[in-house]
Amino acid sequence: MEQRLWILKSKGNKSAFGGNAGYADELESHYVYNTTVKNHDKIKPGDFIVIVDKKYIKGIATIEEINVTSDIPKKRYRCPECGTQEHYTRKSVSPKYKCRKKHEFNVPDEEDIMVDEFKAIYSSTFIKSEPKTSVKLLDNYYINRNIYYSIQQAKTDIIRDIYPNAFKPGGLHMTKTTSAVKINISPYIPSVTDSREYRTLKSAVRPKQDKFRSELIKFYGAQCMLTGCDVLTAIEASHICPYKGEKDNHIENGILLRRDLHSLYDADLIGIHPDTLEIFLDPSLNNTSYAQYAGKSLKFAAVIKPSQNALNIRWQAFLEKNQVLLPA
Repeated sequence: MEQRLWILKSKGNKSAFGGNAGYADELESHYVYNTTVKNHDKIKPGDFIVIVDKKYIKGIATIEEINVTSDIPKKRYRCPECGTQEHYTRKSVSPKYKCRKKHEFNVPDEEDIMVDEFKAIYSSTFIKSEPKTSVKLLDNYYINRNIYYSIQQAKTDIIRDIYPNAFKPGGLHMTKTTSAVKINISPYIPSVTDSREYRTLKSAVRPKQDKFRSELIKFYGAQCMLTGCDVLTAIEASHICPYKGEKDNHIENGILLRRDLHSLYDADLIGIHPDTLEIFLDPSLNNTSYAQYAGKSLKFAAVIKPSQNALNIRWQAFLEKNQVLLPA
């Protein structure tokens, strides 16, 4: 049977999202949900889970068993205009609630229902995360993400990338490319205007992202430039200057990073010194497993180097966002 991985969001009794009055979770031992929760019928014993709250990853585990209690009374709350349960509380704005369809209201419709309640038990397999490990690390792993869902499937690559010593599942490895390829390319010039296409809600489209990654792997080799990780599915193409259009998919504007490090770089929690290629960290990472990378340098093939201009721009953005002590 396929072993899936789920991200379980604990909202507790102070749920930010509507539809329920909270759950009695004990994050290091069990997770409680019911038949009104999306994907409640898909999660199974033996599946991997990552437990999170609104800001941080709490830990990872394997579900040992799922206990079911039938006919539990529950209050459910809906938007009075469209009936959706998917709404959230706004602490400093009035009206107090806003649903996913943008209706605003102060008093939700309330109904009493009967549900089956599930308790996923994982106390003996729980591995606690480092303190204040940001949930942003998981952004690139979701499968069909919906911010309103408490239970969402994600790629099992999370285990290999963020918890490599936890379960050690098998993975596809690709031989490193050791020889540099000589090419003639025009210098990279960072984009000034935003030429991306947008979907609804202004979600930018990134055409040819796979091609960009393939070209970087061709010239730099199939490995993370910081860690040397050679697991192909864990390696992503990271833009130095943020993507604003097709011309930003330029060899000189890209580096290859392991997926979790890519997320940190995109969030400007990791900075790359433009002259030395040395890694600097936001102070929030100093007491985490990522502290080992501070002071290390990226490794590049001899022929191709990143754009100095792009590195300078990104470095300044990193310094503006973070209080980093630089060596004298």
